[in-house]
Amino acid sequence: MENTENNNIHSNQIFPLIKGMKTLFISPLFIISRNKIGLNENGFSDRSVDEVKIPLFSYNFLMHPILFPLFLMLSLPVLFVYIKKHKIKSVHCRNLLSSVLAVTIKKYFYKKINVISDFRGHYSEEGVILNRWKHDSYSFRFWKGLERKVLMHSSSCTFISKSMKSYYNDIYPRDDYFFAPAIVNTERFYFCPELRKEIRNKYHIPDDEIVYIYTGSYGQWHDLGLFYSMLEAHIKEYSIEKYRVFILSGQKSDQFSEYKDKHGTLTIKVAPDEVNKYLCGADVGVLPGTQKTNASYDLLYKTMISSKVEEYFCTGLKVLSNPRIGEVKALSELTIANGDKFDRSARGALYQKMFSSTVVGELYERLYQID
Repeated sequence: MENTENNNIHSNQIFPLIKGMKTLFISPLFIISRNKIGLNENGFSDRSVDEVKIPLFSYNFLMHPILFPLFLMLSLPVLFVYIKKHKIKSVHCRNLLSSVLAVTIKKYFYKKINVISDFRGHYSEEGVILNRWKHDSYSFRFWKGLERKVLMHSSSCTFISKSMKSYYNDIYPRDDYFFAPAIVNTERFYFCPELRKEIRNKYHIPDDEIVYIYTGSYGQWHDLGLFYSMLEAHIKEYSIEKYRVFILSGQKSDQFSEYKDKHGTLTIKVAPDEVNKYLCGADVGVLPGTQKTNASYDLLYKTMISSKVEEYFCTGLKVLSNPRIGEVKALSELTIANGDKFDRSARGALYQKMFSSTVVGELYERLYQID
C-alpha cells in the first residue's frame, strides 16, 4: 500500500523483490492534490499486481485520527478476504498503513498469519515536515502509538538502516529486528573505466579535473544553496583548482543562474539508463540535505539514507555529505576498515554486495518462512 502508483519507488524498490509473489495495492478511488481533483484513473501495467480502490480520498486526507476508523472499516475486509482467498501465509507490508491493517488482522482475526513490517521511514516525523501536523500534537502521538503497536504485534520487522533499527529497538526491544537497506540495481549501477572515459571525453574533461555530481530532485529534502556551500568548503579545504559540477535533474531553478557562471554547473536531464555513465565519469557524489532543523528533521537525518547515495557508493564514488546524515559516514568507514585506498572497482563491489536485490531478497525469503 503505497501512496502513489506513478512512483519510481515501485519499479526500483518493490517490483524487483516480488517476482512470483501475490501483490496487493489498496488505493484511494479519489485523488485530491495540487494538480488534480477527481477519480484516481491510474493503474498498474503489470498484470501480476492486484489493486483494489476504496471509496476514499488520497491518503494525505486520511491522516487525521478522526478518519482512521473509516479507513480501517473499508480496508480491513479487502485485505482479510485477499489473504483467505489466496491462502496467504505471510504478508510483507511496505509502509505503516499496510502494517497497521496486517497486524490488526493478526491480532484479532487470524493469529497464524506471518506479518513482516518493513519500516522505510518515520511516518509521524515526516508528517511534521510536510506540515500535516505539529510535533507532539494529538495526531503526531496517535501515529507514534500505532508505530509501537506495529512493533509489538508484527512477526518480525525490518529497517532501512542500522541506526533506524537501533532507534526502534529502544522504543520496543525485540530480537527479530533486521537491517534491510534500499536495493540498488547492480546491473545498472557499477563502476566502469570505459564509461568514465566516454563521459569525460564527451565533455572534454582532463584527468586532473574533479567532477562533482548530484542526481535527483531538490527542495524539501535537499537544498541547492547548501549544496554549493558544501562544494565551496570542500574545494577550499583540499585546494582544488580545476573542477566542474554536474546536476542530473529535470528541475529548473532560478538559483542556478546565481551559481552557474561561478561554478561551471551543467544541468542535464538524462534517461535512467544513462545515469550510471555520468556517475562513472564523476569523482565526488554530493548529498547536501537541508539546513532546516527540528526534532523531526534531526531524527530523519540521523537514521535515514537516500537511495541516490547508495548508487554513488555502488559506482565507487567518494561521497560529500551533510554531516547530519550519520548513515553516510558509517557506510564510508566500511572501505576504510577494509583497507581500501580508493580503488573504485573494489569500493563499488563492496557496496554492490550490500545493496543488491539478491542479498536483500534472501533476507526477506528467510522471514517469509513460517516455522
